[in-house]
Amino acid sequence: APDQWHQLVVVKDAAGFQSFYVNGVRVHSDHEAAAGGRAWPFQEADPANTEPVRLALPLGGRIGEAWIYPRELTGEEIRRDFTAKRTRY
Repeated sequence: APDQWHQLVVVKDAAGFQSFYVNGVRVHSDHEAAAGGRAWPFQEADPANTEPVRLALPLGGRIGEAWIYPRELTGEEIRRDFTAKRTRY
């Protein structure tokens, strides 16, 4: 709903699997997914020819902040970050 704050975190591990967190809680992981056939590690083949990170929200939503880490975050780090920020927003 408008004017509600939620935290969405997408983590890709070193093996290329993804986990999705909403408000500090993991809600999905693709470790057992069969649709893709394989994991896709996060590796840039040619650093000079990379696409920028794009953040988009439908219907004119707002992004309060965006962070990109060069390593996998743990579930505990994500939960602590959500707990620390939820009163601010």
